[in-house]
Amino acid sequence: MRTCIVCRTTTPPEGRRRCAACEEVARTKQCSCGSTYIDRSLNNTRRFCDGCAKSSGIADKTERRRAQVAEATRRWVAQHPGYVAQWNAENPGKALDYARVWRHRKWRDDPVWRDRKKQNERERRRHKHQEAIEHYGARCTCCGETRMMFLSLDHVNGGGSKERRETGLRTEALARRQGWPSTFQVLCHNCNFGKHLNGGVCPHETEAA
Repeated sequence: MRTCIVCRTTTPPEGRRRCAACEEVARTKQCSCGSTYIDRSLNNTRRFCDGCAKSSGIADKTERRRAQVAEATRRWVAQHPGYVAQWNAENPGKALDYARVWRHRKWRDDPVWRDRKKQNERERRRHKHQEAIEHYGARCTCCGETRMMFLSLDHVNGGGSKERRETGLRTEALARRQGWPSTFQVLCHNCNFGKHLNGGVCPHETEAA
């Protein structure tokens, strides 16, 4: 079993020799202004905190350099049409592997990027949820509730949990992929959960009968 080379107790992430806690301690530095910062650079060569980088113009220089590299990459790809497609055909799946490793390292080492990614994912899910609810009328089929935060998408004939386990998709994504079939309906969370506890029938319908 691999252990961290510093603390000798924790198992480090794959491809790393230090655990996350020891890695952060090793990358914690002190700027000339007196403040401390965590060096997230690939080669551990950063020499300024965020405040000094912004005030001295280094941050702007870095952004300009990134833009120049991105523009040069776009020009090269435009001058070599078909190269990327040919490389992908000769190396199937390798580009996805590279991207997966990059995202893993970014998630692990960059808390700002990680928080932004979480926020973007929350916004994406909220948008997809709202799109699905509005497609099915944005109104609880049982009690008539219309406030978006109380509404959910429900399988008319049940079996939603099993279908999600088999496909790995959220209900909204499943409905979209199937072309918005009539086997889904909008219920508020109360009616949806009551239907689940009451054997597939909302308690409102049982009381009305």
